[in-house]
Amino acid sequence: MTWLFRDVFSASFPFLSELWKRHTRATTCRVTLCFFFLALATCVTQSTLLGLSVSRGFTVVHGDVIEICYGIPSLRGTSCDVVYNGTASNNQGLASRDVSINPLVDSAGTTQGVVVSNPGSSTTLSLQCVESLTWLETFLRDAKSEDIIHIAFQCWLFSNSLVSLITESIPHLVVVLASHGANTAWSIFRLYSERAAEKTYTDIVNGACDGVDVLGGWPSNVIRYAILGIHGSVFLCTIFLVYQLVKIYGKEMFSSVGSSPAVTRVLKLLHWLTVFLQFASFYVVASAAAWFDKRKTGIVSPYSHSTLFDVAFVVVSARSWFSVFSLLSVVLLVFSALLFTSALYRYEIGAWAFLGSLSIIAGLLLIVSCILALVCRVHFGLGLKQFRECHASFRFIYLPTSGGGVLMTSFFLKKIPVRWEHFSHRAS
Repeated sequence: MTWLFRDVFSASFPFLSELWKRHTRATTCRVTLCFFFLALATCVTQSTLLGLSVSRGFTVVHGDVIEICYGIPSLRGTSCDVVYNGTASNNQGLASRDVSINPLVDSAGTTQGVVVSNPGSSTTLSLQCVESLTWLETFLRDAKSEDIIHIAFQCWLFSNSLVSLITESIPHLVVVLASHGANTAWSIFRLYSERAAEKTYTDIVNGACDGVDVLGGWPSNVIRYAILGIHGSVFLCTIFLVYQLVKIYGKEMFSSVGSSPAVTRVLKLLHWLTVFLQFASFYVVASAAAWFDKRKTGIVSPYSHSTLFDVAFVVVSARSWFSVFSLLSVVLLVFSALLFTSALYRYEIGAWAFLGSLSIIAGLLLIVSCILALVCRVHFGLGLKQFRECHASFRFIYLPTSGGGVLMTSFFLKKIPVRWEHFSHRAS
């Protein structure tokens, strides 16, 4: 009676039944469990560490006390610092800042620098020092953008890890492994760039600013070392786990296709196309977001007036106008390529290595994806479609034999003989 109920449920709700079977299979294998918990722990840990550098905190007022909370104030465990603990006055008005910045002008009316004053002392910064610190503002803004994009990358990476386990997909496993490699490489480069920036800042303080340290010391790189250590360790563990999973999934996947070389070749092409599309989907969106934020909020916004900079990132979709949409996609790809003809865009991708890397990798991934898509289109009709349709219709378990194979259906356990000619009638 139990098997009859199971088969009726499988026939009535095939998607839920398939999802439950894959969930059961994923949770009963020790390798998949280790892979899942490693992906979850990595996502939570990295997002938390990176969030420490981008969070601004909440301002909370309790009577006469003003606090800055580094988290949601109402939750237990949230730390808060008291920034003001005085008595309120009945007279309402605007409070003056503790630090005031005023220009230093000579008798001829020429600005020679700025005077930074606080209640205890005042410091004079030369005009050369102020102009040199413009680089610091750009660097800190770009660093925060990198951290935000990397947090989104961690969430995207965890979702791909989860999908790879549910669908038992080798392409998604390849994407996950390559992404962890990119994580490690990014951490190494980020640590190198911050140490180079610290040296540049020290030279500015000792040179143009005459020893005046406006930051009160360069922030510690302890978090960057911790992130690099975690990325390196996770990458090594992922190599081992992905190797074990690829052996399991690959044996089942390609043994189900059998010895037909045409179907195997098309299936491998389709898998590689999936890998590059997965990567391109994130890198294109990330590079567009980084450039759009740079153009709208950075110091280059007064120099960026052309609306063509935004046209390349406009998304339009309409199913009934598919031919128009396809033509529009080609036009948008052309506009994306024309961005490299802009002097401002070339300057920014050269000055900001992260934006340059995202843009170049996104472009290369799109080119490779288009080439693989054309190759897959040429190989249509070699039997993969029939194999997929048969698999979806019968929910079979494939048992290879010398002359072909047997499809064991899950409903009523029917045996259906299959010959290779069904799947490779056009292979020759």
